[in-house]
Amino acid sequence: MYRAIIIVQMKKSILATMLVFILLILTACSLPSSQTPEEESSKPSIAPSQAPVPAVGGFFGTGSLSAANSEVVVVKSAAKTYHLYTGTWPSDSNDLVNHGYLDRKPKEIYTFDATNGTINGIASSGRWIKTGFSFKVKTQKWQ
Repeated sequence: MYRAIIIVQMKKSILATMLVFILLILTACSLPSSQTPEEESSKPSIAPSQAPVPAVGGFFGTGSLSAANSEVVVVKSAAKTYHLYTGTWPSDSNDLVNHGYLDRKPKEIYTFDATNGTINGIASSGRWIKTGFSFKVKTQKWQ
C-alpha cells in the first residue's frame, strides 16, 4: 500500500517537473520586449524562411509506406504553418517549397482544400504512385 502511494507521488512529481520545464521553455521563447502586445499576438516570432519544416530527407527516398505517410505529416504541418502566416491555405505543396515552408520538394505534389487545408488530391505521378501506393483523401494516408 505504501509503495503504491510513493509511486503515485513520484509520478505526480515527475509530471509537475515536466510542466515547469515546458513553462520555462515557453517563457524563454517569448517575443522581444520591444514589441507591443498587439504585435506579439498578430504573428509568431519565427519567419518561415528561418525555420522551414524539415523534409526528413532520409524518409523521402526509401519507398516504404511509412515513409510516404511521414511525408504527408510533414507536408500537412508545413501547410498549417503557411496558413498561420498567410491566412490562406496553399494551393499545392509547390507553394510550400517556393515560400520556404519546406526545405525540399516532396515525392508527390499534394493539393489542398482552400477551406480547411486538408489534402484533396495528388497532382503528380511521383515516387509513391509509381511504387504502387494510392492516397486516400478520407484518411489522409497512403495505402
